[in-house]
Amino acid sequence: SCANKHPIMALKKLKNDAAFQLVASYNVPSLGCAHVYATTIDDVKYQGEGTTANIAKAFAAAKALQGIEALDHDKLQQVADGEEQKGLVLERIEAWQAAASAREVKRAHKEEVRRARMEARNAVLEARENEDIPANKQ
Repeated sequence: SCANKHPIMALKKLKNDAAFQLVASYNVPSLGCAHVYATTIDDVKYQGEGTTANIAKAFAAAKALQGIEALDHDKLQQVADGEEQKGLVLERIEAWQAAASAREVKRAHKEEVRRARMEARNAVLEARENEDIPANKQ
């Protein structure tokens, strides 16, 4: 029976070889982390999300127990509010994606500026070769 047990402990009791793999981790300095962990039981992958690794693993374990229809899987200890965790995780992932997008825009702009400078430099060198611009004027 899973009644009043922590989801991870209940799962380990039924499936002692149950292991958790990190699927993704997002760190947003102003908000904190969001973690996604998964466990595979009988060739079925169960995924959990949370603001800590333990919470994410607990949600994955609870989903696995529900998936294998473990006795009293609906009476597990509640580790955290699922809806609140989902909201926090989504907020952090969206913030991480926005920051990553901003970094990419900045990188692309720097590359564009670098390319424009190289083209201008090459044009000056080519003009010098064609004696359009004296060497002492730049």
